[in-house]
Amino acid sequence: MVSWSSVARATSYTIYDSTTSATTGYSVIVTGATSTSWTSGSLATGNYWFEVVALVGSNWASAHSGATAESTVIGGISCVQP
Repeated sequence: MVSWSSVARATSYTIYDSTTSATTGYSVIVTGATSTSWTSGSLATGNYWFEVVALVGSNWASAHSGATAESTVIGGISCVQP
C-alpha cells in the first residue's frame, strides 16, 4: 500500500511508478484517486518507486511528491517499505 498526506482542496490524486530508479522512468498507474492511499492487486515481485501529484479540479496540479521506495514481498499481493 502506498499512502500520502492529504492536500488541502485536492479533488483527486495521480499516482506514478517507476521500476527503474527514484529519479527516472515514471509512468502514470492511477488517475482520479480520491483517497490518500492506494493498493495494487497486480504488481509483480520487485522494487518500485512511487510519486503522487495532487489535482484541484482541472486548473491546478501540485509538483510531484518525493519518491517513496517500496518492494513487493509476494507478487501481486502488497507493498511494504524496504
